[in-house]
Amino acid sequence: MKMTKFYAPLAALLLAGAAFTSCSSDDAKSEVVPANKNWSLSIEGVAPGLDTRALTYVGINSSVLSKWALGETMEVYNVTQDATFRGLLTPKNGGAIQDFLVTTPAGLTGSFAMNDILKIYYPTKAVTYLGQDGQFETISQKYDYSSVSVTITDIDEENKALKATSAQGEFAAQFINQQALVRFIFTDQQGAPVTASYVNISGIDNNNQLALVQYEDPTTTEAVFGDIDIQIPAGQESDIVWAALRCNENVTLTVEVTDAAGAQYRATTASAVRFQNGMFYEIPVTLTQVEAGQGTQGSN
Repeated sequence: MKMTKFYAPLAALLLAGAAFTSCSSDDAKSEVVPANKNWSLSIEGVAPGLDTRALTYVGINSSVLSKWALGETMEVYNVTQDATFRGLLTPKNGGAIQDFLVTTPAGLTGSFAMNDILKIYYPTKAVTYLGQDGQFETISQKYDYSSVSVTITDIDEENKALKATSAQGEFAAQFINQQALVRFIFTDQQGAPVTASYVNISGIDNNNQLALVQYEDPTTTEAVFGDIDIQIPAGQESDIVWAALRCNENVTLTVEVTDAAGAQYRATTASAVRFQNGMFYEIPVTLTQVEAGQGTQGSN
């Protein structure tokens, strides 16, 4: 258990653990044959599933799992050849513990060579953490970003089929989650729940620089840093607020909360903490009420 402190009293940072995995197939041929004779690629993936893809939270100190569903897609880029977009992969079956990620009917376009590195982004290469609403379901649908790199190890020219493996070897291509999942639980100094309607999360690193990623620049893919504003939908205000956070450095967090009645609260970690991407954290936060206007909401 890793501990972090918030203003009076202490708040625990509980690491529950989350893993998102996928494996590459040793069979270059996909059962989805592109109608236009473009390339096909099939990768075996481990994706615990129900009928719909979603993050599944099963309680404190339990895993948060990711699942794929039919119809979802992930983008494929050829990193070796100027990181160009080549097409989409999609689950073959959906709802299976082991599934195949296969090319859509359009197939993969462009040229490929042995040892080309392909990067696969789920659900898209364009990453943004803006516009969160504090709901677990929204994070599952919009902010569950992950990626994996694989290397082309076989090219079947006759069947236009590619085979690829990861650095870990075949059947070990692990999708890497690009953010941590955080479940905040808000109370006041008397221990009463604080029902949040709005949350502003800011973070600075050890050099006093902004540390929370807002989004990646679509052209350069460089991270843009700033606050994460969470507007809880009307009628769904809660003392439990979920957030997808990405901060690759040690970070000192400040959380500012406006409750359903308009009262404002604040808490700051007493020391820097580190959120590991792909992990789940639960943070009980004891908030101190502040006068209106004393916060720093919306800073960038």
